[in-house]
This record gives sequence, structure tokens and C-alpha cells, in this order.
Amino acid sequence: MFVYVPIDGLFYIGLALIALISYPVGHLIMRFGKTVNGGFYSLVAVSLGLFFWLVIWFDEAARQRDMGTIPVVFNFAFAVLLYVTFLALSYFVLRAVHRRTRVNH
Repeated sequence: MFVYVPIDGLFYIGLALIALISYPVGHLIMRFGKTVNGGFYSLVAVSLGLFFWLVIWFDEAARQRDMGTIPVVFNFAFAVLLYVTFLALSYFVLRAVHRRTRVNH
């Protein structure tokens, strides 16, 4: 049984997967390195690399499907907004986790 998922739906699933992959990496680096900035910078590096790869994939897939320019631009703009929101939330969560673990030790 095959379920059809639109390309932009796959694009947003990819964004969620980037968050699910990069946050644990940043969290582990923060735990081992004992600094919030180290964890956040590693999170940014991993997620930015995956984000660029996803954008390139989406651009190629949208061309093959003959998706119009306006939907592609709107999807890119919304993805950048979601990505910046993810980075801001990740920074504040990492900082809160770091403070809580520092107080407990």
C-alpha cells in the first residue's frame, strides 16, 4: 500500500527530522563539554548542514514536479522561519538544562 505524500509535506517532515537529529547531538556535546555555547554551536553546525542539504533536495524535487515558483518561495520562507524558531528555542532549552544540572551537581 502506497501513501502519497506531497513534496512540501516531505520537506516539513525533513525539518522535523533535522530537529530530532541535531538537538540530541547538541545536548550530548553540552553534557560532555560542560558549556552551553559548545552544545549550541554543535547543534547549529549539524542542523545547518542538514538544512542546506534539505533545501537543495527540495529545490530539485520541486523542479522535477514542476511546482510553481511562488509555492517554493513560500515554503522556503516558512522553513527559514521555523528553523530560526527552532534555534532560539533550542538555545533557551539548552541554557535551562545546563543551569538545572549545574545547580544539582
